[in-house]
Amino acid sequence: MTRIGLAAAAFSVGALAWAAAIPLAAVVVASTSGMAVPKVAASAVYVAGAVVCHQKPERSFRLAGQPLPVCARCTGIYAGAALAVLGMAAFATGGRSASVRLDVQRARVIGLVALVPTLATLAWEWAIGTTPSNPVRAAAGLPIGVTIAWIVWRSARSHRQSR
Repeated sequence: MTRIGLAAAAFSVGALAWAAAIPLAAVVVASTSGMAVPKVAASAVYVAGAVVCHQKPERSFRLAGQPLPVCARCTGIYAGAALAVLGMAAFATGGRSASVRLDVQRARVIGLVALVPTLATLAWEWAIGTTPSNPVRAAAGLPIGVTIAWIVWRSARSHRQSR
């Protein structure tokens, strides 16, 4: 496996692991058992979440009475990436290489289109002064995650085919 293939595999495993860690961390933190190692690991997920997210409890889904380690929008982004990885793995064409090259201009356009729902929720918030619901914010984030995962996969496949 090439370095690019390893990077794509690492991205895929990371996307799936992070998407699973988000709700799992809330459940572990909320648990009353005294298991120190899982609690430390769950706390580490919250610390990592603080690096990438504002973690406002009112803008986060709750599970087991705990806010998730990232807000609803970030949850949507990470869930979108994980879903895309699963979908691309399920429908990978294996040896077929027709039209594998990543068209950078096309990827940029798709990336900008993926931002539209999130930009719309921000415009809503700034113009109206109310925050869209968490499900709306999560749904707006999904296309960003899907698009980022698609770009990573297509880039890796394009690079692998050009060698």
